[in-house]
Amino acid sequence: MSSRLCYYEVNMITQIHSVQLQYSHTIGRAEFSGPGFRAPVGIARGADDWLYVLNRSYEGRPDGKRITICTVGEEYITEFGRGVSAEQAEVDAPDGSFMWPTAIALDKAGNVYVSDEWYNRISINSTAPRVWPSIQTITSTWWIA
Repeated sequence: MSSRLCYYEVNMITQIHSVQLQYSHTIGRAEFSGPGFRAPVGIARGADDWLYVLNRSYEGRPDGKRITICTVGEEYITEFGRGVSAEQAEVDAPDGSFMWPTAIALDKAGNVYVSDEWYNRISINSTAPRVWPSIQTITSTWWIA
């Protein structure tokens, strides 16, 4: 057997395109509920250009652990999900609750997937709340002479 060292040279070419981005605006403010965010750690874009923002909050404030749904224009749609405290996390928390939510994803069917680092699980929300815009009917009367 030969103890030769083989050396292979690999030439890799990486093409870099210059992309210039310009600041547009900021979305959100610090809130434990409602239209703001509390330690947002993930975002996914869904149907109707809705943004699903995953809020991790703090261990001592489980009320801030949630998914906020809003638009890029900061229109608040709703929120769902439930955080648990550190004391509750030591016992088996109910399905769909979060301790350390870390990532969020959506599929084409509208299911929301949330990973939780503490529980080592993925929660699937197949019945995420859906708010439909109100329908306004405008009636006009035309007279023909």
